[in-house]
Amino acid sequence: MTAFRLLITKKISRAFVINSGLRGVEIMEKEFIKISPVNSQDLTEKIKNLSSQKMAVAFTSKNAVSVIASVINSDNNSLPDWKVFCLDGVTRDEVAKRFSKDIIEGTARNAKSLASIILKDNFFLWK
Repeated sequence: MTAFRLLITKKISRAFVINSGLRGVEIMEKEFIKISPVNSQDLTEKIKNLSSQKMAVAFTSKNAVSVIASVINSDNNSLPDWKVFCLDGVTRDEVAKRFSKDIIEGTARNAKSLASIILKDNFFLWK
């Protein structure tokens, strides 16, 4: 007998679904959002231009990190001179994997808290 029913809106591992079922949790997976990067020469050029500038950058999505990193890393292997702020968890992990954990200046659990961190120390102004 199922004790709980859970709707999950992104893909999860089959093992997780099976283990949950053994514990009385029925999981239904339904992806509501499909993410696909915009492929445009103009956008690619803008990203490459920004990667050569000193700036503070905020990421709230691991997908954004992946897209930006793939454009930057397609030309060279050098790190941009950025101070990166990002959400904790998978977004932070993606920044560390695709760029370096050393360029992460601050993290937070949500976008509002991240904005507070950036504004508190005026990180939008390069120091």
